[in-house]
Parts: sequence; C-alpha cells; structure tokens
Amino acid sequence: MKWPQTIEATSIELVADYVANGDGFGVSIAIAPMEQRKQVRVLPLTGFDPMTIGVLWRREPSPLVRTVIDEICDYSRRTFPDWAVASREP
Repeated sequence: MKWPQTIEATSIELVADYVANGDGFGVSIAIAPMEQRKQVRVLPLTGFDPMTIGVLWRREPSPLVRTVIDEICDYSRRTFPDWAVASREP
C-alpha cells in the first residue's frame, strides 16, 4: 500500500480540522482541553509507554531558560496530572 500524499500540520488543532473537513486521516496526541468535533472519531491507542520530554542545556541556565523550564514543568503537571513525574533536575 502506498500513501504518496502527506500534509504536515503546524498545530495539533489543524490535524483535527483537516480530518473534520474530509481531507483524510490524522494521527495526533490526546491533550486536554481539545475541542471535540462530531466529524472526528477518537480511537485511543492503549499500551504505549508515556512520552518523556526533556531539556538539555550547558552550564547554569539563564533566567530566561530557567523560566521556560519552570513553565513547561508547571504546564505538564497541570495538564497531565496523572502522567507527570517528579523533576530529575539537579
């Protein structure tokens, strides 16, 4: 089977928009809150390990980098409280 056409969406919401418009199939991740569209059927894929998100930097992080790290951690804990794990940073 060949699937010669592909589209790269610039946001997760666009994947659902394209599918709702009848432009094909889409694969995305389950994030909350996302608007459910009646034209899109969700098929949960169970049995996959959680995705790990990490940050790598050299030396002591600048105040800007520290703020970004803290915000990403806070967002993850608020959005995915059942999946978030404790930080492993030094």
